[in-house]
Amino acid sequence: MKDEQQGLMEEEIFKEEQEIVSDIPPKTESKIPKKNLKQITIHFTEILKKIIFSAKKPKMISLIAIVLIIIVISLAFNLLSKRSDITLPSPQTNLDPVIAEISNKTEEFSKNINKIDIDFNKLAPPTIDYNLN
Repeated sequence: MKDEQQGLMEEEIFKEEQEIVSDIPPKTESKIPKKNLKQITIHFTEILKKIIFSAKKPKMISLIAIVLIIIVISLAFNLLSKRSDITLPSPQTNLDPVIAEISNKTEEFSKNINKIDIDFNKLAPPTIDYNLN
C-alpha cells in the first residue's frame, strides 16, 4: 500500500511541476530596434538645435545655453569622480640621512638664534665703503 501511495504522490508532484512550467511564458526576443550611439547623438543634437533656435529672444537663448553648460559640467564631474584608477601619492616617510641631518642642524640653529638676548633693532646697520679706487 505504501508503494501505491508513493506512486500517487510522485504523480501529483510531477503534475504540479508541469503546471508551473506551463504557466511560465516562453522567452521571446524583444523586437525593439537598437539604434547606434551615433544616431542617438545626431537625434539629440537636432532636438537641441530646434529648442535653441525656437527661442526668439536673446535672453531665452542665453538662459538655455547656461542651463545646458551647467548640466554638461555636472555630468563631467560625476564621471570624473567615479573613476577608480586615480591614485593619490602617499607621503614619503623614508628620508635621506643627509637631508635629515641638515634639517636637524637648521632646527638647532634656529633654537640658538632664539636663545640670544640681543635686540637686533638697536644694533647699528653695517657700513659699506662706496669708494672703489
